[in-house]
Amino acid sequence: PLEFVQSTSKTISIPKCNWLDNRTVLAAGSDGTIRFWNVDEPDPSRQLTRTLRVGDGVRDMELLALSSDPTRTILTVAAGDRVTFFDMTTGEEMRSYKMPIHFREEGGASLHPSG
Repeated sequence: PLEFVQSTSKTISIPKCNWLDNRTVLAAGSDGTIRFWNVDEPDPSRQLTRTLRVGDGVRDMELLALSSDPTRTILTVAAGDRVTFFDMTTGEEMRSYKMPIHFREEGGASLHPSG
């Protein structure tokens, strides 16, 4: 089993995890942070490699390589009342849309394969 050291004393639930590649797990937190963990790193203080903040607690996320450009992977995140898209090549936010609903208990978002 994978175990990661958390740098905070508060409890954060993880509603969703995805593999970015063979060594990186993305863990979506109820605190609105997506954490990138390197599972090959033996030093616990260096396992957390990057974070993305989306504001509200993450309810769902999905990774998709674009059919029009397989070298680009897009992360789609449903959190609060927003759907946000990140380019995983750069880590930059591409777009964020306010939805007419709030992703409280469930719900999700998906990106069409063509982008």
